[in-house]
Parts: sequence; C-alpha cells; structure tokens
Amino acid sequence: MQPLGEVNVAMFHSGWGDGFYASYFGYDADGNVAALVTDFATIDWATAKW
Repeated sequence: MQPLGEVNVAMFHSGWGDGFYASYFGYDADGNVAALVTDFATIDWATAKW
C-alpha cells in the first residue's frame, strides 16, 4: 500500500473484467462510514444452497 497523506486507498483487479458491481456502505452509530462491501456477483443467490 502506498501512503497518500490522510487517506488510504485499496485497489485490486476483480478477476471478472470490467464491469459495475453493487457496493453497500455501513455506518457506525455516529453516522460515519465504517464498512464498504462490494458484491462481485460470483454467487447465484437464487440457487445457492445453505
């Protein structure tokens, strides 16, 4: 990781080529962003067996 001053950036290759992926932000009790989850559409949720 390269230091970029007061911020951090994580970048990586998705492995599935260019595209758009749904991302969801989670917030803490104070309203600050605490999590970022990206769905890379690798699981077919309609047919997944648990």
